[in-house]
Amino acid sequence: MKELYKKAELLSLGEFAQLLENDREAQFITFDGKLFDIPTLILKGVSRDIKMPYDVLMRMCRKYHNDRHIDLMEILTPHEKLKKDALVEVYLDKKPRQIDFKTCTDEELNAHCLEDLRDTEALYLLFEPICQFGG
Repeated sequence: MKELYKKAELLSLGEFAQLLENDREAQFITFDGKLFDIPTLILKGVSRDIKMPYDVLMRMCRKYHNDRHIDLMEILTPHEKLKKDALVEVYLDKKPRQIDFKTCTDEELNAHCLEDLRDTEALYLLFEPICQFGG
């Protein structure tokens, strides 16, 4: 099994843009990233006037296009859109913590995001053999 480029961690939009620009081999793993994460990054980047490779990000949103972005939702739940929490419970034997996004503190939100990244990474590592097809 190959080592992941970076372990799950939080990056600022600027750091993410630099990684995208500087490392053409970087592969991004998400769960529902084509419909949520990447479009959110695009909107936030544009609204904050952050220089980002928007053409690359738009290509990463294409359905079944996996050259730099693997969307685990697309691969693991192609016919019915299961929530990642359900997959984490079944395959990782773990119950993700729930959070109230309206009332949580910044620390609680950061902890939730890191847990979410680590769960996504663990699902990818478990299902890596079937994630390498396509592109």
